[in-house]
Amino acid sequence: MKSTKSPFQMQAWLLTAAMFLICAVPCCHRSTAEEEDAGTDCDVGDGAGADGAGSDMDSDADGDSDASADADADADADADPCADASPPDCVRYVDTNAEKNGDGLSWGMALREIQPAIDSAYEETRDGGPGKCEVWVAGGRYLVYVDSRDDTIQLRLGIELYGGFNGSESLRCERDFIKNETVLSACNDEQSCYPLSSDLGYVNHVIMGADESIIDGFIIDSGQSWFNPDAPASEEIGRMAGGGIYLRNNSMRVANTVFKYCWGYDVAMYESNLEISSCKFVNNGGGIYSSNSTVNSIRVEDSIFLSNSSSYGGAISGYSDLYIQNCVFACNRAGDNGGVISWDGNVEILNSTFAFNQVIYDSPIDTGDGHNIYGGKGNIHNSLFVPVAFGYGIEDGDYNINHSLYCGPNSDCKDPLFVNEGECTAYGIIEEPDFHLTSGSPCIDMADDAVAPERDIEGQKRYDVPGAGDSISDIGAYEYRP
Repeated sequence: MKSTKSPFQMQAWLLTAAMFLICAVPCCHRSTAEEEDAGTDCDVGDGAGADGAGSDMDSDADGDSDASADADADADADADPCADASPPDCVRYVDTNAEKNGDGLSWGMALREIQPAIDSAYEETRDGGPGKCEVWVAGGRYLVYVDSRDDTIQLRLGIELYGGFNGSESLRCERDFIKNETVLSACNDEQSCYPLSSDLGYVNHVIMGADESIIDGFIIDSGQSWFNPDAPASEEIGRMAGGGIYLRNNSMRVANTVFKYCWGYDVAMYESNLEISSCKFVNNGGGIYSSNSTVNSIRVEDSIFLSNSSSYGGAISGYSDLYIQNCVFACNRAGDNGGVISWDGNVEILNSTFAFNQVIYDSPIDTGDGHNIYGGKGNIHNSLFVPVAFGYGIEDGDYNINHSLYCGPNSDCKDPLFVNEGECTAYGIIEEPDFHLTSGSPCIDMADDAVAPERDIEGQKRYDVPGAGDSISDIGAYEYRP
């Protein structure tokens, strides 16, 4: 029987029940704009953990080596990300630890707060200046809450916001957003917003989106969107969702960003287009929510969703068009249906891994609804589903499933042979997983090369294991290299 609880009542139930534990699984981080144009690649292990810290997990499961594989890896590692880079025409600089609050025109005269820098950059583009202006933010903790839940960082048209600087860079590609953690804090505590406390103030939305804007290289911490009974019906989503980022009639990009401990979905959007790459969503009350609109579009690449929970679609819920490539969804939970995704619209999934996701309501495991996907229609290519007792864990959806694999008690595939499957329960992650494949995995060289991305979630090129299968690409998010 279906729950009569509202989605956000269910979120409250799930979040109260959850014993959230941080899990660090490697996530490749790619940069946007000029860094992408320069062909910057990512190295294994250079991704952010739940708190933005790098992970040193080793993808070489058995210690063997191969000359061509090593040559590819060495070539990627030796590539200079700044080889073809040039300084942008316009930059505003922000450093919360600056000795004095300057005009933002240099690191030596950096502003201490982000919003004045955004406003200054926007005014520069309007007054006959360059076509775009960037905001560079040095590592540190930036408190969004001042004295009201309505406090926020308001992006402006075309402004690109980048974090992860040490305060000396002249090129964006010189930054290190793993080392220089740049935290956008939703509360008024200098140290931490979690565990949630009634003694602290929290904002509804850490960031309000704007058209053609970019967010890149941040940790977004503990945005708390709550239902506002006094809001007009058309604006209720503005209080119910989007603790991290809220978009309305906008198109924007988010990259290299960690969302943690956000309530009411990290990102909420209405009549908007959203691109997400190399991000991580960990221990949130839902990942992405797309409201009831036929014009929404979401594209998610090279990202990880771990231990998120909501009433419908623990990681992603909504309407319209959804594209997923090279992603990992693990230990996500839904109260009613769609442990990972609950969707009404078109869906395209390529080379992704779904592991240990659950539907939970009034019992540890409810096998009646889709543990992975509920609803939607489209195509699923080269993807792995583990463990699933009943097919792919999909309910009420219409999908063409190609070169994909489900492993479970009723499948010929009993074990995908992960490096470490870890342990997660209905309440969160107990032991962190490592979903890299090991030798002999049934996923190796079994994908459809015609649709597989050229590289995997970590930026690794495809590798042909002799005698393993008829193709070169592997099923799932990670490419095996002996």
